[in-house]
Amino acid sequence: MDNLELLKKAKEGDKEAFEEFYKENQKLVYSLLKRYNIHKNEYEDVLSDANYGLLMAISKFDFSYGVNFSTYAVPLILGEIKRHFRDSSLLRVSRSKKELYLKINKAIDELESLLLRSPTLDEIANHINETREDIIEALDSNNKVFSLDEEISDDNDNTLINNVSDKGISIFDQVSIKLALEKLEKKERLIIELRYFDGLSQQEVSERLNYSQVQISRLETKILEKLKTLI
Repeated sequence: MDNLELLKKAKEGDKEAFEEFYKENQKLVYSLLKRYNIHKNEYEDVLSDANYGLLMAISKFDFSYGVNFSTYAVPLILGEIKRHFRDSSLLRVSRSKKELYLKINKAIDELESLLLRSPTLDEIANHINETREDIIEALDSNNKVFSLDEEISDDNDNTLINNVSDKGISIFDQVSIKLALEKLEKKERLIIELRYFDGLSQQEVSERLNYSQVQISRLETKILEKLKTLI
């Protein structure tokens, strides 16, 4: 099967064709990475973001554009590489947000020692004299790198992939999940980030955001169903 036919099948939803086309075009990713002087300790992370650019290119490519796939894909891959370097630098997050983020973490440690439990969002806000909104924004701006299959603390089999995919996960499924996450509202994404990015239990999230554990459980179920629908 030639490259064009493979791409057509991938665009039609053939997962095997999608993955085969993806693997065949990774040489494009490696050739673009050669343009940058990347430290060996950072290479895998940059490669992961560059591969995401390739996945996005396959998903969004339209034959009506009248261009070769590589012509369309190169700017998307380079965009993800540049985004990595922009986001990975602490200076890229505004200095005030970075300072507030460090201040929040210090406050959480202090309050946990005093209260012998995780502090609520309001308790943190009062402790450092900041608004709830500013704290949420600072936390949101400094989330660690997202992992689709990272296990969370209260269930060893509980990963985002297991919750939104009923079948074995593939490259095609991964890009679908990532695209769906971008469509969540800010509060919905924050709950998912705290649960699946930071590995907090529902009880810890409820204490952090000043909700009841029952509310967080219901919200999480609702958000996961929304993700399934978006996918």
